[in-house]
Amino acid sequence: MRTALQTLATYLLAFVSTSALASAPSSSQLTNLLGSAPNPRAIHTASIEENNTIAVSNDLAMKGQLGEAIKKLQTAQASARSPFYDQALAMLFEQSDQQAKAIEHYKAAIAKNANFGLAHRSLAIALYRSSQPDYQIAAAHFASAYENGHRSKRDLNFMGQCYLNLSKFAEAEAIFKKALEQDANDSRIKAFLSYALKAQGKSSEAAQYE
Repeated sequence: MRTALQTLATYLLAFVSTSALASAPSSSQLTNLLGSAPNPRAIHTASIEENNTIAVSNDLAMKGQLGEAIKKLQTAQASARSPFYDQALAMLFEQSDQQAKAIEHYKAAIAKNANFGLAHRSLAIALYRSSQPDYQIAAAHFASAYENGHRSKRDLNFMGQCYLNLSKFAEAEAIFKKALEQDANDSRIKAFLSYALKAQGKSSEAAQYE
């Protein structure tokens, strides 16, 4: 938790001009997305006050005082209405196995700034890992996070698996291929790509990734 919350306190957050999609991007939308560059203009960072408050909450959490850590952020949030506090609260609720509250606060962070990339990414992972996964909405939030510069192969892998679970194999293929641009030897991503190709009847190409 220390690493995650300290990262939040100092992380540069890129914001894009488009709102989050209501469902998984279509094939054409996905093609445009994967070929786009992150928006370089809208960069935002937490204020000094927000950083300090999150750091104090972090210290409390590391001492095992999760309840006090949450109260600290909730008190600050009551006056500041900061998406950064919602993000930090969500992470604490996840740490204390309160998944529903975590999702609520990720959504609140996005409601305060629809282009909060880290919150989109966090919400997408929470929805993907939920006991009742919503792959459509998770894919939409992974797309918004990607648009905002969260483009690791891990995030692409998650997004690709959302499309696999939606039986949208061509889209999954494009995403896994994009992920392999970062690491051509990742055996797990290659296996998912092979599966997506076979599902489209592309057995010869799939064999290249086995």
